[in-house]
Amino acid sequence: MLTAPLPEALQEALATTLGTTDLAAASALLSERYREPGTGRPVARSRDEVLAYAAARLPATYAAARAVFGEVAARTPALTPRTHLDLGSGPGTALWAAREAWPTITDRSALEAEPEMRRLARELAGFDPSGGSVPDAIPDGPFDLVSAVYLLGELPPAGLAETVRRAWAVCAGALVLVEPGTPAGSARILAARELLLGLGGTIVAPCPHGRACPLASLPGEWCHFAVRVARSQAHRTAKRAQLGHEDEKFAYVAVVRTPGTPAVARVLRHPQLRPGHVVLELCAADGVHTETVSKRQGERYRRARSLDWGSAFDDSAPAG
Repeated sequence: MLTAPLPEALQEALATTLGTTDLAAASALLSERYREPGTGRPVARSRDEVLAYAAARLPATYAAARAVFGEVAARTPALTPRTHLDLGSGPGTALWAAREAWPTITDRSALEAEPEMRRLARELAGFDPSGGSVPDAIPDGPFDLVSAVYLLGELPPAGLAETVRRAWAVCAGALVLVEPGTPAGSARILAARELLLGLGGTIVAPCPHGRACPLASLPGEWCHFAVRVARSQAHRTAKRAQLGHEDEKFAYVAVVRTPGTPAVARVLRHPQLRPGHVVLELCAADGVHTETVSKRQGERYRRARSLDWGSAFDDSAPAG
């Protein structure tokens, strides 16, 4: 499974910042709020809540953003962003993740309404996001990269469309939207995807095409992926957890103005490794289908064995 550990500098800054806060109690409150999307309220407000967010959610948010940015970078080699705008930036998590994917970024801008989140961004990275709410306070562009990671679910429904329109208007290269990998999170990504296609955007990931999402018409199915997150001691305390890791599920869409190459097909579930063959559930231009790749197919079989949930499968040869 994909992994994306925090950069060492961020780990050290986070360990220094987290004090004697009752992380478990504050984290439980945050979990309740995450189950109430679209309220128009920020999830974390007070100092204790923000620190609990940093312990319980920052590593997972970073991992999801880093995985998505890495895929976008692989799909759009011509994209070498210098400027980055992150909306609803919290403590600057996506800014860290984008810099890891694109060292070319030298000019970072962020918009965050909550004062305590901006304070935490200063403590973790010496970075001071601008105050203000989306969509009204989105600055004029253009920006090579625009992102919104786990933001859309905090907006009232009426604000989602205008935020996406405004974000696309100031985007000169790639717009990346990430939401929790729940049915509701995926639905928000689908709504944004449809809107952006209508505005002339080109999807570069995860979809292999710009047609209607084939999963949307299948009961109980939704498009999402996962990344494995290593838990620090503070993370385990905040989550009241024993395991040393968790799997963060996320949904996303990346829409570009820069030329890119979408995947031929995308792996929608963990590949099933069987004796002598691999079973893949794929989304491709012709819809969702199951494909069996046998050992007799040589190099194609070896590639299929290396795939993971969410991987691009760029070999379009017939299964045979």
